[in-house]
Amino acid sequence: MFRGRSRVLWRTRTETLLMRFTDIMLVIPDLPPVMVVIALTRPSIFNIILVIGLLY
Repeated sequence: MFRGRSRVLWRTRTETLLMRFTDIMLVIPDLPPVMVVIALTRPSIFNIILVIGLLY
């Protein structure tokens, strides 16, 4: 039981890498529409904020 609790408290390197990979895979499907809309409009900070706000 102590071993299981200690694993929860200290993350392993493998767990951290798997979580980062999962985060990247969750972001990728949303990235192409954002890039297309930004490419069609004039790239500016306002347009980037607007598109990200509308798509999310």
